[in-house]
Amino acid sequence: ALIIGVVYFYLIFWRHPRHAGRDQVFPLLTDGGQLIALAGLVFGAISMWLFGGDSTALAFTQAEASFLFPAPVSRRQLVAYKLIRGQLPLLFNTLIWLLLLDAGRSTLPAWARGVGLWLLFCTIYLHRLGSSLVRTAWAEHGLHGLRRNALSLAVFAVVVIGVAVTLVGSAEPLRQAAGLDARVRILTGAIAQAPARYVLWPFTALLAPVFATTMGAWLAALPGLLVVLLVHVWWVMRTDTAFEEA
Repeated sequence: ALIIGVVYFYLIFWRHPRHAGRDQVFPLLTDGGQLIALAGLVFGAISMWLFGGDSTALAFTQAEASFLFPAPVSRRQLVAYKLIRGQLPLLFNTLIWLLLLDAGRSTLPAWARGVGLWLLFCTIYLHRLGSSLVRTAWAEHGLHGLRRNALSLAVFAVVVIGVAVTLVGSAEPLRQAAGLDARVRILTGAIAQAPARYVLWPFTALLAPVFATTMGAWLAALPGLLVVLLVHVWWVMRTDTAFEEA
């Protein structure tokens, strides 16, 4: 499936350079592409919280469970082990997406976009793991587990409510809009206003370095992404759950 996907994008973008010249905006890096990426992040995060499976995020093999869990290793060290081991597939995903996006030959250096993609994937991985730990704490400790993770649940609820309010407020203009470009402009304007502007800031901060077109814009967007990443590291490392025993 990966090979077929790469060949498909090659035929669309690389084989015909006129579609991605220096004087044109690469299709995946337009406002429409950024809006699709933002929607994917938001609804992907919501699905992690509502339908995410514990075993898929933790994914300790039988050998790891046999050797590491009985050992004098703390839960924090186990989580750190999973984060380090997860870097290989993240770097592979970064390379694939960098090859696709760099077909646009934008003014942003490839290494800068690659760093933005890697940090984005690291944060997604951390969020998937953190939401799974919260769900595990709920399953094992009930209301006590929910109370200990009240802040995480409150943030999740605020994001969902903010997105719902934005979609409801934009429903009528979207219905009357003529064409895809008009709908993209409406949604782009809607997420730039309150409450979506505030509840979606972590998501837009993650995407800003990836969609930056100049080094100046990339450097200005990088601190926001690092803040979101560090908050996720802190959240995952302190999340209370007893998944070792499970």
